[in-house]
Amino acid sequence: MKESRKARRANVTGGRVFFSAEEIQGEGRILDLSATGCRAESDINVAVGLEMQLSLMLPDHPWPVQVDQAIVRWVRGDTFGLEFLAIRPSHLHRIRLLIINTR
Repeated sequence: MKESRKARRANVTGGRVFFSAEEIQGEGRILDLSATGCRAESDINVAVGLEMQLSLMLPDHPWPVQVDQAIVRWVRGDTFGLEFLAIRPSHLHRIRLLIINTR
């Protein structure tokens, strides 16, 4: 199965994601990151279509990147893909800088 990419992705070592929705809260590890989303893994089960808020703890900075709205696009075991739907411009800029510096 071929996956289409909307944006360049960077592997993230040591990144954490904290997520919350009405019915769940959890945390996991960020596996890769782009300006439009990320791939993560967690022991918490999530379902395709679940909308949530995210705090991304990235290795380049002590303060989290806040994603006001994200949606789960796919799930495979404990790994899942998130698309960012609403993110503040300054937080998106931090993600883009991290990706540029991860070459």
